[in-house]
Amino acid sequence: MTGRTVEKRVKKSPDWAHTLEGNGLEARKAKAAKNRKDHIRRRAELNQGRNARKEENPTMKKYLVIYHAPAAFTEQKPDAKPEDMKKGMDAWMAWAQKCGSGLVDMGTPLGNGLKVTPAGTSPSQKGVVGYSMLQAENMDQAVAMLKGHPHLAWAAGCEIEVHESLPLPGSG
Repeated sequence: MTGRTVEKRVKKSPDWAHTLEGNGLEARKAKAAKNRKDHIRRRAELNQGRNARKEENPTMKKYLVIYHAPAAFTEQKPDAKPEDMKKGMDAWMAWAQKCGSGLVDMGTPLGNGLKVTPAGTSPSQKGVVGYSMLQAENMDQAVAMLKGHPHLAWAAGCEIEVHESLPLPGSG
């Protein structure tokens, strides 16, 4: 069909013009772009709820929080009652709320660590059981966010380490 034929049909039949536009490439591209944006938005909402990831502030320093627990205690943990586990998670969620935007990533439990050396690998003896990522103006502020952290009340011997994330050498 030539352009003039399409114009004549469009003028004669507005319904036909709507059908032509609705099946057009531009309309399909626009619909696909909207679907992608909706999908990305839904995934972001799910991820935010799943790991309590917060918006990072590029002017603040980042701090890696490492949770340690005695090996004997972590071996007993699978026997915990569901109500005790929920109570423990409630305490962590309250801590996350208290941190607000200072908590960049709630993190996850960790286990089965290996020490890697030039000679090979062996089980880690460090007792690392999890991590989180904070953002703060300085180390003192990061440590203040950890005051009253539920991990410290989990069991005797539980500890928390905080490490500042430094820029890569030569990166600016």
